[in-house]
Amino acid sequence: MGRQKKFLAKLGKKEKYRVLRAMRDVRLNKLTHYDVKKLTGHKHVYRVRQGRYRILFEKLDGQNRIIDIRLRDDHTYDL
Repeated sequence: MGRQKKFLAKLGKKEKYRVLRAMRDVRLNKLTHYDVKKLTGHKHVYRVRQGRYRILFEKLDGQNRIIDIRLRDDHTYDL
């Protein structure tokens, strides 16, 4: 089982729904309703803030690829 699937399996029902919806929107590039920021020191890496969780994704050629989902802490953005 992949790291992202394991992470999602540990979430509660409401949290899982919110994170999955945000992941879908990232993939479809529907980011107008989210807090999106470019990560410092990385050329094409961005993050979406969804409550306590951060969805890290790479934006290349107009397509978004999810890199990781993490619980916000001091090491969230260490790639």
